[in-house]
Amino acid sequence: MKVSGKILVTVYVIFALLISVVILASQSILYSSFSNLQEKEAAENVERVKDIIDLQVLHFEGINSALSSREDVRALMLNQHTQNLSETAVDEIFSVSGCDFIFLVNSSGNIMYSKVSDSGVSNNASILPDILQRIEDGSLLCKEAETPLKGIVMLENEPAFISSQPVLAASGDNEISGTIILGKKFDSSFLESIQESTGSTVTLYNLKASSFDFQQALFESKNPNFMYNKTENRVTSYSVIKDISGSPAFIIQSDTPSTIYAEGQKFLQYLVFLLLFAGLITGASFKFLLDREVISRIVAIDNFVRKARTDENFSERFSVEGNDELSRLSEGINQTLDRLRTTSEKFKAQEHEKMLILDSLTELVVFMDSELKIIWLNKVALDHMGMRLEDVIGRNYRDIYTI
Repeated sequence: MKVSGKILVTVYVIFALLISVVILASQSILYSSFSNLQEKEAAENVERVKDIIDLQVLHFEGINSALSSREDVRALMLNQHTQNLSETAVDEIFSVSGCDFIFLVNSSGNIMYSKVSDSGVSNNASILPDILQRIEDGSLLCKEAETPLKGIVMLENEPAFISSQPVLAASGDNEISGTIILGKKFDSSFLESIQESTGSTVTLYNLKASSFDFQQALFESKNPNFMYNKTENRVTSYSVIKDISGSPAFIIQSDTPSTIYAEGQKFLQYLVFLLLFAGLITGASFKFLLDREVISRIVAIDNFVRKARTDENFSERFSVEGNDELSRLSEGINQTLDRLRTTSEKFKAQEHEKMLILDSLTELVVFMDSELKIIWLNKVALDHMGMRLEDVIGRNYRDIYTI
């Protein structure tokens, strides 16, 4: 393999190791960071659901507060001028949109007026005994002028919004003449509105009906009102909703598409592809520059040295442009060639002188190798054989000369 190829392979191996380190580090950071973001998103999702529930509670509180301050409601509570009001007129007073039931209870606990919406009559009928029981035991009645009740109650294992406002005997008076109770069931339509607002799938669970393991995991967590599970595609979060007495009433489950981690994985893939592409471009550019600035000059030096060795022409010179190691190497090669040329000329002169001396001798002089092949003969030996030097060189001495 050529030097440029070895260097290119080395560059790619180093780059591959760096990319592997980046991927492993990014995966670790991604899992840690995005897991925290997933948990934060899950908490925010369930908090948005709770905020919508709280807004609904505040909405009923506002309606009930306005209703309880009306003079005609006070008069109705005190049985004043009620003979002048028809049943239709009374219904118009308590015509409140979005309510499933309205109860007007006096300070003695007697129901002065009640109204249950026509929608879902059978379901409303099933919760009426529970409401009446709570009115009878006073848990839905206001005891003091400054203590209205609002929140969630469980009616026959079905949650409902409740707002209880005290009706004062007279404006500016702290004496309570009764309580107005407004309520709305936490029905499927309200769940659908939550889902449209949050983009999450919301499900209600009765806390008492949930498994013991779930209740234990929920209340042993650091935050007893929140826990979440993360899967590949979804984030599921839970929250315990308390009733007006502060006791756990039911569980809200919010399922949201898990997009943060998926987006992080996608970003990491793009980063890896970008690094790979950058590595290929860097390697190719590095090889191009290496071939142009280094390898091509080394090849030129190698070709010159080969030619000088083959031709044994020590008079040629080689020049490399620039002022770096390769240019200094070419200068060193030229200096070496100068020394070789000088040495060669001295050697040839000595050889010539030696040949002249041997040719001047009157004795036969024959140079042979280990196989008795003739390398050189002096003039006397050639004359003795009666042959020319070029006809004798390389032949076996035994073949051409017999004593």
